[in-house]
Formats: sequence, C-alpha cells, structure tokens
Amino acid sequence: MRRNLPIMRSGPAGELLIVTEPLPPGKTCRIEFRGSSWSAINCGESVIAAGARARIERVDGLTLVVHADT
Repeated sequence: MRRNLPIMRSGPAGELLIVTEPLPPGKTCRIEFRGSSWSAINCGESVIAAGARARIERVDGLTLVVHADT
C-alpha cells in the first residue's frame, strides 16, 4: 500500500562538513555544524586538511565521528 515512501534519515550521519584545522587520525578538534560547536574525531587513516570536506560517519554522544570525504 505504501511502497514508494521516501527514506527517512535520523541524525547527521552521511552529511558533509568543512574542517577548519588539520585533523590527524584519532585526534579531535572543534567543528561548527548546523550553527553549533561540536567535538569531532577523525576515524579515518589520513589527516583531514584544514578547509577540506569530511563526512560524518556517526554521532557518539556529543562527538561527531568523521573521515575524509573521498
């Protein structure tokens, strides 16, 4: 009966943001996202350069878990 419903997303997982300072793997920094300041941790294997895009993998408490957008 309801076959073509849009996919409903919950939370910011999958969204992109801009990293304002270099973010090495396993390290944290502060990031502005949706008008608020968040802690972010790089779960990837390479440094995310300042000004580069990162993708949110998941939210862990009040921390955005991100990796470089490829």
